[in-house]
Amino acid sequence: MTSWWFRNAQVYTVDVMQPWASCLVVHDDRIAYVGEDDGARAHLRDETLEVDLEGRFVMPGFVDAHDHLIGGALAKVGVSLDGLHGKEAVLEAIRRYALEHPDRSVLRGFGWTPFTFGQGVQPHRTWLDSVTDVRPALMLTYDVHDGWANTAAFELAGIGAHSHDPNPPSGYWPRDPDGFPSGTCCEPESWLPIATALGMFTLDAVMEAMSQTLDAAPSWGITTAFDASPMVQSKSLVTEVYEHLVQRDLAEGLPVRLIGSYVARNPAMPPEVAAARLREMHHDVVSPNFSITTMKLFMDGVGPQHTAALLEPYTDQPDNRGPFVFPPDVVQRFIEAANLAGFDAHMHACGDAGVRGALDAIEQVQAAHGPLGARNTVCHLELCNIADVPRFAQLGVIANGTPLWGTDYRGEFIDSYPHLIGRERFQRDYLPYGSLVRSGALVTFGADCPGVEVHEIPPLIQIEAAVTRQRPGRADDRPCGAHERVSLVDAIRCYTINGAFALRLEDEVGSLVAGKRADLVVLDQNPFTVDVHSIHAIGVRHTMLGGRFTHGGTF
Repeated sequence: MTSWWFRNAQVYTVDVMQPWASCLVVHDDRIAYVGEDDGARAHLRDETLEVDLEGRFVMPGFVDAHDHLIGGALAKVGVSLDGLHGKEAVLEAIRRYALEHPDRSVLRGFGWTPFTFGQGVQPHRTWLDSVTDVRPALMLTYDVHDGWANTAAFELAGIGAHSHDPNPPSGYWPRDPDGFPSGTCCEPESWLPIATALGMFTLDAVMEAMSQTLDAAPSWGITTAFDASPMVQSKSLVTEVYEHLVQRDLAEGLPVRLIGSYVARNPAMPPEVAAARLREMHHDVVSPNFSITTMKLFMDGVGPQHTAALLEPYTDQPDNRGPFVFPPDVVQRFIEAANLAGFDAHMHACGDAGVRGALDAIEQVQAAHGPLGARNTVCHLELCNIADVPRFAQLGVIANGTPLWGTDYRGEFIDSYPHLIGRERFQRDYLPYGSLVRSGALVTFGADCPGVEVHEIPPLIQIEAAVTRQRPGRADDRPCGAHERVSLVDAIRCYTINGAFALRLEDEVGSLVAGKRADLVVLDQNPFTVDVHSIHAIGVRHTMLGGRFTHGGTF
């Protein structure tokens, strides 16, 4: 640790009492002063190093409030199918990859979507059989909610015509007439046994995944992140991964401050058991930059696979409203157990019925016990009925989203979603970030990789998407609900102080204020003065975490 005087800068503090300054002083891991040069001199030490930032932009380190920096990149291994459309293009990419990697005993890939092969068309295992010879193969969707396996992969995992679906009605295998899975694996419970059989989950694999995400995060300006799941299911491997992170933090310091979660995905588990396991992890997994504080829960699946729970039926499946993973009365008991134990709940909810069910459950817990000081979050909000938007602020529930999904993501979403839910519902209720901000709700943002590609994690990419509702760098792109744009001021708050509040760190990070931890980033350009479609391209020059440079080196 040392002492720094960063001056001649455009310092954007995200502090409403003093939004702008020209310098700041850092002593060890804390901010000692924010303001102008004359006032700074009284806070300098003999050893303080003066740094002229030559007018560069300084802001708080980004707080990614929903991501998977530990294991998210496990799902980004193998052949990329990102941007491919149609059966022939996808199979050609896989065939070419298989030929170029004859030494791989298994074949993996990622990046297809439920829209890749045409509206309502699901890929078949025999398609993969034709281009993967005898090797088992598993291709995950862009958001890892679904997979696509060949015959050899199902057989290696011991899955056949008589295998029971792992978690119906959301986690299942569509079947051929003879009962054998046709190839698509709906929701993670259905592809996880295959991935495990293919050797996807090992400590070495997780460490390789972290090298792409956790280790790279400082280069994107991220200083704090909520890890919504380590993406591994084995309790022993989770323990091994967490022990590795704790020891690494104690030895050298993690590159990012991590707030982790205990994932409860089985609604049959007694809520008291889930709370006890979270309490145990909170007690056992602790180091200066790593702690477990939150229970992750699931209301439903995702819209494109018709597993998001809807208030009204899917337009293309009039008899289907989508299933709950945790019905509202069940999730209420889990929220209650977590909140009474002093922990927060973070709920996956994509469909409008899932969102309403989560809000109803929180309302019932509050009616029975009062607010309990809880900071519960409902994340994703793929669809949020307009009537439920004001309830977030009324109930003090945090809304979390991924801005890139609020664009014509992958060039598919604007045309494909109306087929699922109708154009009126899509235009009114799809990812209503602007409406939520205007309603007074506390909104946070996170990239949620593997729901986006690794190169799409940087907050500046997501911030541009929130401000434009267009794919970054594409000024001519069709906006995806221009009325749901948010201002740059609000988008930055969603990625800094709001995220800090959600993680109970607002007194420590999220704004540049004397006494807080010295978490900051130095950008090459001022996002308030560049063209809005260039925000994504602004370079991160330096990142500091608690007074320690994690990117860009020292001065």
